[in-house]
Amino acid sequence: MMSVVGIGNGASAIAARFKEHSQYNIYCLNDKVKKNSKGNFKLKTFDSPEEYEDNIPNLKKFFKDADKHMQVFIMGSSLSSNYSLGILEQLQDKKVDVF
Repeated sequence: MMSVVGIGNGASAIAARFKEHSQYNIYCLNDKVKKNSKGNFKLKTFDSPEEYEDNIPNLKKFFKDADKHMQVFIMGSSLSSNYSLGILEQLQDKKVDVF
């Protein structure tokens, strides 16, 4: 199994396309999520990139069942991409491919 992660709305849309394949576990993190649940995490929105960097969510519990190999999708045009470094730091014990 492999985990596919989408950070931001556009990247989450890409990750969601993998749901039809049973060999992938999908994790979507964006501001469109209504309520946190298994595989879905609501990201807060802010006015400046610095505020995103100062408010990295703790995702230890969210990713507790994630596979050792993860593919992470990020859209650079999304303000949510400012969360990326902080999120990737929390995945340092995994093999991570970034797209």
